[in-house]
Amino acid sequence: MTSCNNFKKYKTLSLLSVCLSSIRVFLGPITLLVLAKNLSTEELGFYYAFFSLTAMAQLLEVGMSSVLKQYYSHSYAIHDISEKNIKISNYFNFSIYWYLILSILFFILGGGVSYVMFNDYNGIVNWKLPWFFLLFVSCTNLLVLALKCNA
Repeated sequence: MTSCNNFKKYKTLSLLSVCLSSIRVFLGPITLLVLAKNLSTEELGFYYAFFSLTAMAQLLEVGMSSVLKQYYSHSYAIHDISEKNIKISNYFNFSIYWYLILSILFFILGGGVSYVMFNDYNGIVNWKLPWFFLLFVSCTNLLVLALKCNA
């Protein structure tokens, strides 16, 4: 009886995931069309620069969260509780240090990139506060990944 309920649950979750992915496939191009129509070329350039900043954060992460999740799951299978706790604690400490260093590196890199890319800009778009806010949020998101790996 419970295996039937689990099957229904996973089937529903899979169907929901496919539906949400399909919606994203259609909304992506629509969003680009709306942005191209409503933003000036100057604003559109900043939009793509900001978008590249978030993509750079994902590149720096290099899939470490997936690797850490796998190590955590293997550690949970250990029967000796003290050994299990030591391994999980070590992985957690490593992930905190890794993502902290990554966040600091990303903040320095993002600040440097903004100086090189936008230092000569004299237009009307105020880019500094939004850029550094996005940089701060992206760095914070990298730090939160260390906590998500253990979840």
